[in-house]
Amino acid sequence: YSPLHSTLLYHIKELRKNEKTSPIVMIKASDDASYKNLIDVLDEMQICNISKYAIVDMTEGDTFLLDNLASKGELTKNIDRSK
Repeated sequence: YSPLHSTLLYHIKELRKNEKTSPIVMIKASDDASYKNLIDVLDEMQICNISKYAIVDMTEGDTFLLDNLASKGELTKNIDRSK
């Protein structure tokens, strides 16, 4: 199984413990994502029985989070917290 598959299954199991509704997944593809990446994610939605999902645009905040992850947290060290 892929890391995405394992992560989805874990969160679905946790959600279904507490809720009687199915989860809704927002799929956000960065500009670096390939067509294959998107198809792989859509395949995982089917495999994990996710019936409610949406492909949505990335926000500025999402881009910051990805960039911060890639820089191993360096971007958060530069935030002015004095305000």
